[in-house]
Amino acid sequence: MVSLDKNPSLDTPPNFKATEYAIIRQALIVQNQTEGNELDDEGAVKLLLDAWNEERRARQVAWDEAAAEEERERAEAEAERLREEDETRKTEKKKKEDKFPPLTPGLPPPMGSGFRPCQKAITKLENLEFVDMWFFTFAGCQVTKDAALLDEDGTLSLTQENGNIQLRRSTSTASYKHLIIPDEQLTWKDLLQAKNVFLEYITKGGWPTPYLQMFTDFYCKLELRSELRQAHGHGEKTLILYHARARREWFDSVRRKAPFDISTIHEPWMTEAHKEIWDGVHIQEIRKAGEKVKSKFNNQRNLRLITPTLPHART
Repeated sequence: MVSLDKNPSLDTPPNFKATEYAIIRQALIVQNQTEGNELDDEGAVKLLLDAWNEERRARQVAWDEAAAEEERERAEAEAERLREEDETRKTEKKKKEDKFPPLTPGLPPPMGSGFRPCQKAITKLENLEFVDMWFFTFAGCQVTKDAALLDEDGTLSLTQENGNIQLRRSTSTASYKHLIIPDEQLTWKDLLQAKNVFLEYITKGGWPTPYLQMFTDFYCKLELRSELRQAHGHGEKTLILYHARARREWFDSVRRKAPFDISTIHEPWMTEAHKEIWDGVHIQEIRKAGEKVKSKFNNQRNLRLITPTLPHART
């Protein structure tokens, strides 16, 4: 293999007139005289120089070919590098562009409640997991929003979604955990607020149309129930209790891969909720009546204790 360390064109010929080449010159002179050719010392020097130049030219040709081959390989490698860089650049550009969905000029923003639940609640909905309706009330949205803004020391945690491991900043629920209201204890006003935000975010979460329609029908049927006309809000409490239990049962059935149609009002559950509410009302009334009797008794006893004894008249 030809070495490209040094270009043969830069080589200089030896000094063939030097003493160390005298034997070689003499051998050339004798050889030519034997062959009948006249050759002196200068002629021998010229023959040696011509032979060296011929050998140098051969080495130059080989060097030039090797240098050209190396340059060709370098050029090909550079072209391949530039091609790979261009492909990488195009791939990265496409990745960035793919993050942006197609833009429709003039498209107005979607209609919505203007309230956004915390990311934890949204993620649970996307994963078809139960989440308290409080997170979808106006108060719940505001509290969790404020907590996220104040949580400057949010920790990074590993989460798994759709088989992919992702690193996300997690906000601790410790700052508002004590404020979370169970579904059974929500007011009817809170439930009406929450159901609108809930329906909005299951729509944004990509729930199938049959599921969206089912929950829309569910809340419409609750709002049309005759129980709402009961006095003192007892009917509202019955519907709140029914909603809480039916909704939790539905999410449990989803986990079991056997979801039922929640929009079909299950009357036995409604009757049970109604009885539980009214039993509680009766217990409260009995307790209040007992407290009134006890209070009246205590008042009468205290009155007897403080009534002065009149002295007997003397005869």
